[in-house]
Amino acid sequence: MTAIVIISAILIVLFEGILLIKKKMGKELLYASFLLMMSLFFQIGKNLGIPGPIDLIENLFKPIGKIFLNRL
Repeated sequence: MTAIVIISAILIVLFEGILLIKKKMGKELLYASFLLMMSLFFQIGKNLGIPGPIDLIENLFKPIGKIFLNRL
């Protein structure tokens, strides 16, 4: 799965990045690069067992949900 994400990221950079550079859209290139790097880090972290944002939110709200469900 990680290989597919990395290959997809390379293809996105080739197609979109080159067009953004030609059109001199520096801010858009920066934002797209940032989002692409975040997705790569989350995918690699998922394979290494590092908890992602969904895991952190789930761990935060699970005890709160149990308290409310027990009172019903």
